Amino acid sequence: FAEKKDFEQIIALWNRVFGDSPEFVKEYLNRFYNKVLLYREGEEIAGMLSLLNLSEGKRTGYYVYAVATDEKFRSRGIATALIEYAKSICRKDEFLILVPAEDSLFGFYKKLGFSEISCIKKRNLMKTVVDAQLPVHLISPTEFMILRKEFFKDSNFIEWDIDVLNLLHDVFGVKFVRFGDNAGFAVCEVFENFVSVKELCCTPQNIKLALSSVCKF
Repeated sequence: FAEKKDFEQIIALWNRVFGDSPEFVKEYLNRFYNKVLLYREGEEIAGMLSLLNLSEGKRTGYYVYAVATDEKFRSRGIATALIEYAKSICRKDEFLILVPAEDSLFGFYKKLGFSEISCIKKRNLMKTVVDAQLPVHLISPTEFMILRKEFFKDSNFIEWDIDVLNLLHDVFGVKFVRFGDNAGFAVCEVFENFVSVKELCCTPQNIKLALSSVCKF
Protein backbone atom coordinates (compact mmCIF):
# COMPACT_ATOMS: atom_id res chain seq x y z
CA PHE A 1 0.00 0.00 0.00
CA ALA A 2 1.04 3.58 -0.66
CA GLU A 3 3.04 5.77 1.70
CA LYS A 4 3.21 9.55 1.77
CA LYS A 5 6.50 9.46 -0.14
CA ASP A 6 4.56 8.01 -3.10
CA PHE A 7 2.24 11.02 -3.49
CA GLU A 8 4.12 12.67 -6.35
CA GLN A 9 4.19 9.56 -8.54
CA ILE A 10 0.57 8.65 -7.76
CA ILE A 11 -0.64 12.17 -8.59
CA ALA A 12 1.24 12.09 -11.91
CA LEU A 13 -0.12 8.64 -12.86
CA TRP A 14 -3.67 9.57 -11.82
CA ASN A 15 -3.52 12.73 -13.92
CA ARG A 16 -2.23 10.87 -16.98
CA VAL A 17 -4.90 8.16 -16.79
CA PHE A 18 -7.96 10.00 -15.46
CA GLY A 19 -7.15 13.67 -16.09
CA ASP A 20 -8.05 14.82 -12.56
CA SER A 21 -6.24 17.83 -11.16
CA PRO A 22 -3.27 17.40 -8.79
CA GLU A 23 -5.20 19.33 -6.13
CA PHE A 24 -8.07 16.84 -6.24
CA VAL A 25 -5.79 13.80 -6.14
CA LYS A 26 -3.73 15.20 -3.28
CA GLU A 27 -6.88 15.77 -1.21
CA TYR A 28 -7.96 12.19 -1.97
CA LEU A 29 -4.55 10.84 -0.95
CA ASN A 30 -4.52 12.86 2.26
CA ARG A 31 -7.58 10.86 3.30
CA PHE A 32 -7.02 7.48 1.68
CA TYR A 33 -3.36 6.96 0.70
CA ASN A 34 -3.20 3.86 2.92
CA LYS A 35 -6.06 2.35 0.85
CA VAL A 36 -4.12 2.72 -2.44
CA LEU A 37 -2.54 -0.55 -3.55
CA LEU A 38 0.53 -0.10 -5.76
CA TYR A 39 2.36 -2.24 -8.32
CA ARG A 40 6.00 -1.23 -8.66
CA GLU A 41 8.54 -1.80 -11.38
CA GLY A 42 11.77 -0.97 -9.58
CA GLU A 43 11.30 2.54 -8.21
CA GLU A 44 8.44 3.37 -10.59
CA ILE A 45 4.74 3.00 -9.82
CA ALA A 46 3.41 1.03 -12.79
CA GLY A 47 -0.16 0.51 -11.59
CA MET A 48 -2.57 1.18 -8.74
CA LEU A 49 -6.06 0.68 -7.38
CA SER A 50 -7.91 1.81 -4.26
CA LEU A 51 -9.88 -0.32 -1.82
CA LEU A 52 -12.57 1.74 -0.07
CA ASN A 53 -14.52 0.27 2.84
CA LEU A 54 -18.21 -0.63 2.60
CA SER A 55 -20.57 -3.27 3.93
CA GLU A 56 -23.63 -5.35 3.07
CA GLY A 57 -25.54 -6.46 6.12
CA LYS A 58 -23.03 -8.11 8.46
CA ARG A 59 -20.50 -8.60 5.66
CA THR A 60 -17.72 -6.13 5.04
CA GLY A 61 -16.05 -5.49 1.73
CA TYR A 62 -14.24 -3.04 -0.52
CA TYR A 63 -15.16 -0.86 -3.45
CA VAL A 64 -12.42 -1.16 -6.07
CA TYR A 65 -11.76 2.37 -7.30
CA ALA A 66 -9.36 4.14 -9.68
CA VAL A 67 -7.77 1.07 -11.29
CA ALA A 68 -4.95 2.42 -13.48
CA THR A 69 -1.86 1.17 -15.29
CA ASP A 70 0.79 3.49 -16.69
CA GLU A 71 0.65 3.36 -20.49
CA LYS A 72 4.24 2.17 -20.88
CA PHE A 73 3.58 -0.81 -18.59
CA ARG A 74 0.31 -2.00 -20.14
CA SER A 75 -0.34 -5.51 -21.50
CA ARG A 76 1.78 -7.03 -18.73
CA GLY A 77 -1.09 -8.20 -16.52
CA ILE A 78 -0.55 -5.51 -13.89
CA ALA A 79 -4.26 -4.72 -13.35
CA THR A 80 -4.93 -8.46 -13.07
CA ALA A 81 -2.13 -8.85 -10.51
CA LEU A 82 -3.52 -5.97 -8.43
CA ILE A 83 -7.05 -7.41 -8.47
CA GLU A 84 -5.80 -10.89 -7.57
CA TYR A 85 -3.80 -9.49 -4.67
CA ALA A 86 -6.83 -7.51 -3.48
CA LYS A 87 -8.86 -10.75 -3.56
CA SER A 88 -6.16 -12.57 -1.62
CA ILE A 89 -6.21 -10.12 1.31
CA CYS A 90 -9.98 -10.29 1.74
CA ARG A 91 -10.90 -12.21 4.86
CA LYS A 92 -13.57 -14.93 4.87
CA ASP A 93 -16.96 -13.53 3.77
CA GLU A 94 -15.43 -10.21 2.65
CA PHE A 95 -16.10 -9.16 -0.93
CA LEU A 96 -14.98 -6.81 -3.70
CA ILE A 97 -17.38 -4.71 -5.76
CA LEU A 98 -16.70 -2.31 -8.62
CA VAL A 99 -18.29 -0.38 -11.48
CA PRO A 100 -16.50 -0.92 -14.82
CA ALA A 101 -15.75 2.40 -16.50
CA GLU A 102 -16.57 0.98 -19.95
CA ASP A 103 -18.80 -1.81 -21.29
CA SER A 104 -15.72 -3.50 -22.76
CA LEU A 105 -14.34 -4.09 -19.24
CA PHE A 106 -17.20 -6.35 -18.14
CA GLY A 107 -15.56 -9.32 -19.84
CA PHE A 108 -12.20 -8.54 -18.26
CA TYR A 109 -13.62 -8.51 -14.74
CA LYS A 110 -15.74 -11.62 -15.33
CA LYS A 111 -12.54 -13.50 -16.19
CA LEU A 112 -11.23 -12.44 -12.77
CA GLY A 113 -14.20 -14.00 -11.00
CA PHE A 114 -16.59 -11.05 -10.75
CA SER A 115 -20.32 -11.50 -11.37
CA GLU A 116 -22.71 -8.86 -12.66
CA ILE A 117 -25.23 -7.97 -9.96
CA SER A 118 -26.87 -4.90 -11.50
CA CYS A 119 -26.66 -2.61 -14.49
CA ILE A 120 -27.72 1.02 -14.26
CA LYS A 121 -28.21 2.97 -17.48
CA LYS A 122 -27.85 6.73 -17.78
CA ARG A 123 -31.16 8.35 -18.66
CA ASN A 124 -32.04 11.88 -19.72
CA LEU A 125 -35.01 12.83 -17.57
CA MET A 126 -35.62 16.41 -18.70
CA LYS A 127 -39.20 15.48 -19.64
CA THR A 128 -39.98 14.63 -16.01
CA VAL A 129 -39.72 18.26 -14.86
CA VAL A 130 -43.11 19.43 -13.61
CA ASP A 131 -44.38 22.66 -12.12
CA ALA A 132 -45.13 21.33 -8.63
CA GLN A 133 -42.28 21.32 -6.14
CA LEU A 134 -41.26 19.58 -2.92
CA PRO A 135 -39.25 21.49 -0.31
CA VAL A 136 -35.58 20.52 -0.72
CA HIS A 137 -33.02 20.70 2.11
CA LEU A 138 -29.28 20.06 1.99
CA ILE A 139 -28.23 17.43 4.54
CA SER A 140 -24.89 16.16 5.80
CA PRO A 141 -23.32 12.83 4.79
CA THR A 142 -24.10 11.51 8.28
CA GLU A 143 -27.79 12.49 7.98
CA PHE A 144 -27.90 10.82 4.56
CA MET A 145 -26.39 7.62 5.97
CA ILE A 146 -29.03 7.49 8.73
CA LEU A 147 -31.91 8.10 6.29
CA ARG A 148 -30.56 5.47 3.89
CA LYS A 149 -30.24 2.84 6.63
CA GLU A 150 -33.86 3.40 7.59
CA PHE A 151 -35.08 3.37 3.97
CA PHE A 152 -33.38 0.05 3.16
CA LYS A 153 -33.73 -1.58 6.58
CA ASP A 154 -35.78 -4.48 5.20
CA SER A 155 -33.49 -5.09 2.21
CA ASN A 156 -29.96 -6.18 1.45
CA PHE A 157 -28.02 -3.11 0.34
CA ILE A 158 -24.51 -1.76 -0.02
CA GLU A 159 -23.69 0.67 2.78
CA TRP A 160 -20.90 3.17 2.21
CA ASP A 161 -18.38 3.96 4.90
CA ILE A 162 -18.86 7.46 6.35
CA ASP A 163 -15.33 8.42 5.28
CA VAL A 164 -16.27 7.65 1.66
CA LEU A 165 -19.47 9.72 1.95
CA ASN A 166 -17.44 12.62 3.36
CA LEU A 167 -15.05 12.28 0.41
CA LEU A 168 -17.95 12.49 -2.05
CA HIS A 169 -19.25 15.60 -0.28
CA ASP A 170 -15.98 17.44 0.40
CA VAL A 171 -13.87 16.53 -2.63
CA PHE A 172 -16.28 15.53 -5.42
CA GLY A 173 -18.86 18.19 -4.50
CA VAL A 174 -21.69 15.65 -4.31
CA LYS A 175 -24.89 17.03 -2.75
CA PHE A 176 -27.08 15.09 -0.33
CA VAL A 177 -30.66 16.42 -0.22
CA ARG A 178 -33.89 15.62 1.60
CA PHE A 179 -37.39 16.29 0.28
CA GLY A 180 -39.91 17.82 2.68
CA ASP A 181 -40.21 16.06 6.02
CA ASN A 182 -40.43 12.40 4.97
CA ALA A 183 -40.80 12.54 1.19
CA GLY A 184 -37.45 10.96 0.38
CA PHE A 185 -33.85 11.92 -0.33
CA ALA A 186 -31.30 11.93 -3.14
CA VAL A 187 -27.61 12.06 -4.03
CA CYS A 188 -26.65 14.28 -6.94
CA GLU A 189 -23.87 16.15 -8.67
CA VAL A 190 -24.60 19.65 -9.92
CA PHE A 191 -22.93 20.78 -13.14
CA GLU A 192 -23.22 23.98 -15.15
CA ASN A 193 -26.27 22.95 -17.17
CA PHE A 194 -27.50 19.65 -15.73
CA VAL A 195 -27.91 17.62 -12.56
CA SER A 196 -26.68 14.03 -12.36
CA VAL A 197 -28.84 12.07 -9.88
CA LYS A 198 -26.80 9.17 -8.52
CA GLU A 199 -29.43 7.74 -6.19
CA LEU A 200 -33.05 8.63 -5.50
CA CYS A 201 -35.02 7.13 -2.61
CA CYS A 202 -38.72 7.95 -2.47
CA THR A 203 -42.15 6.45 -3.15
CA PRO A 204 -42.87 5.62 -6.83
CA GLN A 205 -45.56 8.27 -7.06
CA ASN A 206 -43.09 10.97 -5.96
CA ILE A 207 -40.30 10.19 -8.47
CA LYS A 208 -41.15 12.85 -11.05
CA LEU A 209 -41.89 15.42 -8.38
CA ALA A 210 -38.61 14.69 -6.58
CA LEU A 211 -36.54 14.88 -9.76
CA SER A 212 -38.22 18.13 -10.74
CA SER A 213 -37.54 19.54 -7.29
CA VAL A 214 -33.85 18.65 -7.52
CA CYS A 215 -33.54 20.34 -10.91
CA LYS A 216 -35.21 23.52 -9.66
CA PHE A 217 -33.31 23.62 -6.33
